[in-house]
Amino acid sequence: MSRSGHPATRLHRLGLLALLLCFAAPSWSAVNCSITNSPVLTFGNVDPFTQTIQDATVQLNWQCDRGLFDSTSNTMCLYASAGSGPIAPRQLSHPAGGPPLNFNLFRDSARSIILGQPGESENRGLSVNVSLPLLTFSTSGTVTLYGRLLTPLPANTRAGLHENLLINSRVGVRTGSTGQSCDNISNFATSSTYTLQTRVNILDQCRVETTDMDFGTQGLLLNAVDSTSAVRVRCSNQTAFTVQLNDGLHAAGGNRRMRSASNNFLIYELFRDPARNQRWGSSAGQRAAGTGIGPGNIIELPVYGRVPAAPAAAPGSYSDTITVTVEF
Repeated sequence: MSRSGHPATRLHRLGLLALLLCFAAPSWSAVNCSITNSPVLTFGNVDPFTQTIQDATVQLNWQCDRGLFDSTSNTMCLYASAGSGPIAPRQLSHPAGGPPLNFNLFRDSARSIILGQPGESENRGLSVNVSLPLLTFSTSGTVTLYGRLLTPLPANTRAGLHENLLINSRVGVRTGSTGQSCDNISNFATSSTYTLQTRVNILDQCRVETTDMDFGTQGLLLNAVDSTSAVRVRCSNQTAFTVQLNDGLHAAGGNRRMRSASNNFLIYELFRDPARNQRWGSSAGQRAAGTGIGPGNIIELPVYGRVPAAPAAAPGSYSDTITVTVEF
């Protein structure tokens, strides 16, 4: 009977060995966490004349793994670097230069706590509970970070894409329990790093305003009468623009005309130069051109007007309305 019992004992031991091999498949290393996507925080397209706060969010996908005998209750600490420049505030820069745009990254939706990193002036992280119960060796989830583009924007804000790569942003794990603090950590062991792209596109934008041109009160128009006014343009920094003037409400035969209440007309003209040789119109060769220097900076373009001598003009008050168009 002892011989017949041996095979059963041998089979039992083989079964136990197979069971151990099944459980031992995961890594024996410590708990490790990482960001698995390529996160981008974008503030989108922003009008430089808009001075309201611009908020945005970004989702980070994370994954944590543990070995067979590693802690089942852990706290993942998520941080973000300053990238290029300071951390409070962080900055978005244009590749061709110009003033940086201030923004920051927060761990809370109220945007009151800056997400920092050990070794930086802001050393506060985001705590994420990571539970890996018995026989669970991997888990994943998502977390949201909150961004804010700070206003007002610089007066000479440049149009185009501004970016900052928050490289070497760190992820770490505090083992033993969930709910641990990730703030003011000095002896921090990095589990992994990731890069958070941050960006905003400042739109090419222009705004225009004008002053009235007043030729005053005249007697007989025995001589030409001159006057000036201005077109004032504000555009994004480095935005090229042209300004055209239409021919007004009462033009005829290629001449601008003012009209009186008695339906009489008086010819006049508008020019780009003080010598009054370069007509300011709407065709390609008659437009004024410039380049913006920022939404907070006015480019003043003088308008030179002239009413030719008209001794036979009927008395009255004459006026016209010109439409100013800025293309950029």
